[in-house]
Amino acid sequence: MTANAHSYPPTPFAVAPRAFRFAALATAAAPRRTGGERETLMALFMIARLADTPTQEISAPPAVAPNREAIDERGEAMKRWLSSLSLPAPVADACLRCVEAWMAGDRLSLADSWRDLAVGTRELLDPSGISDVEAVSTLLG
Repeated sequence: MTANAHSYPPTPFAVAPRAFRFAALATAAAPRRTGGERETLMALFMIARLADTPTQEISAPPAVAPNREAIDERGEAMKRWLSSLSLPAPVADACLRCVEAWMAGDRLSLADSWRDLAVGTRELLDPSGISDVEAVSTLLG
């Protein structure tokens, strides 16, 4: 057994490791120049993260009905950010439809809009990025 192959039990005060979802989408955007493709991939990544956060989970305190104000605030902030990017028209439209569907809690419309977004960005992705896109598609049903 090598030195780094040891498995140690967690210490009583250890923090559980956090999973970084959709890392391949973030990685795809990183080496690109600012503008165009980079902004398109960042929008894709952010919409994936949004889709991964069902509106039912946005509540204060936990286990209370969704906080409509927090959902609207997050959705409006996302739409403002998206409008500041230089995205191809079909991608921008699909992104905005994703946000609107997410805000409404309409998973069916979100899944449809996500598919449109995925089609518009597929050529920019490597196999691992496509895998992340498919993971979101599976998540949305």
